[in-house]
Amino acid sequence: MSETIVAVKSERTSPIEWSAVIAGAVIASALSFVLFTFGVAAGVATVSPYSWSNPSTTTLTWIGAVWFCLVTIGSILLGAYFTGRYRRAGEVASHDEREARDGAHGLLVR
Repeated sequence: MSETIVAVKSERTSPIEWSAVIAGAVIASALSFVLFTFGVAAGVATVSPYSWSNPSTTTLTWIGAVWFCLVTIGSILLGAYFTGRYRRAGEVASHDEREARDGAHGLLVR
């Protein structure tokens, strides 16, 4: 008695794994929320209405702008990383093809 092995076509119709993209976006949003909240708390803590030696508005503006850029870039990078890592391995592909698809999934985070 011999067995016949039949390849079953994948049920996936889209090359994009939307659950991984949504998970990466949620991770990026949660991280940015926490870090922005920390930045606001740190900014409010540096200014006192009872002191005349507060940092200047120019200094606080520059620090806030740099913090905004760092948080935005860092949270997008982390969300994109998780999106690429959580993508299910589909059909057999070369290493370069898998890296390209993981990167494309990471770009969909934001």
